Amino acid sequence: MSQGWLVWSSAATLWQLLEPAGRNGMLEATGMRAVICDPGPCTVVERMLCVRAALLRPGTWRFQRARDALCRYLLGAAVLPIVLFPAIALAERADGSPPPSPVVAGSQAATQTTGSARQEELQQQKLEQEIRKLRLENDRAQGALGWLLAVGPFVTVLVGVGTLAWTLFKQSRDLVEARRTSDQQAKQWRDEFSSRQKQEAEKAEQWRQEFLRQQQAAEQERHREELRRFDEHLSSLVTNIGSDNQAVRLNATAALSFFVKEEYPDLHCDLLNVIVANLKAAPEPAVGDLLRRHLAKTLRMLFADGRELDSNIGDRLDLTRVDLYRIDLSGLDLRNKVLLDLAFAKLRHANLRDAKINEVKGGEAILDGAHFSRAHMNRARFDKATAVSDRVRFHGTRLVGATFVGAQLPNAEFQQARLQSAHFKDAILTGAQFEGADVADADFKGATLDDRAVASLSRAQRWRKAHFEEAVREQLVRLSEGAAAPAR
Repeated sequence: MSQGWLVWSSAATLWQLLEPAGRNGMLEATGMRAVICDPGPCTVVERMLCVRAALLRPGTWRFQRARDALCRYLLGAAVLPIVLFPAIALAERADGSPPPSPVVAGSQAATQTTGSARQEELQQQKLEQEIRKLRLENDRAQGALGWLLAVGPFVTVLVGVGTLAWTLFKQSRDLVEARRTSDQQAKQWRDEFSSRQKQEAEKAEQWRQEFLRQQQAAEQERHREELRRFDEHLSSLVTNIGSDNQAVRLNATAALSFFVKEEYPDLHCDLLNVIVANLKAAPEPAVGDLLRRHLAKTLRMLFADGRELDSNIGDRLDLTRVDLYRIDLSGLDLRNKVLLDLAFAKLRHANLRDAKINEVKGGEAILDGAHFSRAHMNRARFDKATAVSDRVRFHGTRLVGATFVGAQLPNAEFQQARLQSAHFKDAILTGAQFEGADVADADFKGATLDDRAVASLSRAQRWRKAHFEEAVREQLVRLSEGAAAPAR
């Protein structure tokens, strides 16, 4: 009676300690307080259902509450044997002696009456009872309950340590898993954000490229339309320059200046051909003046410094038979680029001062009043050229190796010119002036020279190295000696 009461009182005390936290924790953790409403004690089945429900719903705070409740129940299961087994042992020891028998009770009563006579018998009975008690204890120690009582504390400690270790391991693993999950979510978010940014950037780039393509297409279309209108306008002007109506021709020629500009480099060669063709057609003076002005401007743009030579021009600039009256080509640089063909051209009062022309063909050209001062015209060919009505000027002109065979150049001015190796065979040079010119190796045989021309040659440089007829040379010598005699 006392043994059972002690065991169950110990279990009830432990149950009362664990009951409120366990029941409330389970119900709150699993969200089953509304389902389990009775205030009675929780059964084991109910508690297992609560734990299972908590584990099947791994929410953040519910899962942690359920886990804490499970840990408390496991701890209670570990502590319960520690309390129960010592209580059972104490109960057995308290009730280890058998209840007093009627014989012993009678002997004690008799002893009170008889005295010390029966002391020995009592001592013997007591000894027998102790022996009997020791035998019972030995039997119990050797049985299953004794073994259980022996190993119970050790098992309890192992269970508690294992439960604690498992709890710590579980928490650590949960933390690692939570951290891994958090890192994965963060990485996934970064990847998604980067992917969205990349997609948006690609869309923006595609939109920009499409916008640029459309803008470029619109620009090209607008440019093509402008070119079409431009070509139509230019074609109409070119057609009107050859019109039978003088006013239409003049207006078309004047309007051509809108196209002779640096903004239209692709048209310069075509404009040159159109202008030269119309000049060769011998237009009226007003139209001719406008065309020559356009020609000079076009040539300056075509042969400007730093500009590559247009392949459509070739190696020869054909101005043959073109009327270049008063054209201004001063400073024009054709050196080492093209050959300037002026054969049969009319260069009356043309201005070619400081022009740089590496090779010129001016056979039978009309040079009346033309200015070639300080021009560079090596290998110039002016055979049979004429300047009868007005003298041609070659002041300081470089004419090394030039030919004037059969040219009619009366009163021509060659002062300070470089005429080395020049040829004047059969040329008419009456009244020509050669003061300061370098005539070394120049050929004057067959040339017509009057006294004024010979006197001028006597004041030229290195005339003694030039080639003259014998009469002309003797005259030059006399003039030279006559000029030297007064000096002596």
